[in-house]
Amino acid sequence: MDPRARRGRGPRPRPWGLGMTPGLLDMLDGAAGRFPVQAAEARCRAARASVVRHILRLLAARRGRPFHLNGYGLPDLSADYHDLERAAAGLADAARELIPRYEPRVVEVHAESRPAPVDSGHVLWLGLWIRLRDGQGLTLEVAVDGNAVVHLLNGGEHGPAPGV
Repeated sequence: MDPRARRGRGPRPRPWGLGMTPGLLDMLDGAAGRFPVQAAEARCRAARASVVRHILRLLAARRGRPFHLNGYGLPDLSADYHDLERAAAGLADAARELIPRYEPRVVEVHAESRPAPVDSGHVLWLGLWIRLRDGQGLTLEVAVDGNAVVHLLNGGEHGPAPGV
């Protein structure tokens, strides 16, 4: 026989969030559905930010470095800076090829690149529209400066990706 039953008390209630259902007051207050959704949204934002960080790392790497991954990273675009249209086309082609190959959470990539405006301080602009394996989408705007450093201008789903 359960010792608690002998004393006339039922099982001790557990605090909400330890595998139990929320109480009536939590449901009436609206808190019952709010916390699990916030946790799921936080996980979703963290996953998107992780994808964005990996894409930026991939675009910042130069092909041939690291040595054990010959195809990882962008080819050296600085040789094509005298022909910015050709460099922009090469950047877009490389992004379409590299991102799905080295980021397993990405299913599809659409890339558009063009020379950056002269007053922006960058050489090339790259727009990426990415579909993730879970069906979500990412939109990133990236710029490459004269030293081939990659800068995130804007990113995330319908706006900036937090945590980047």
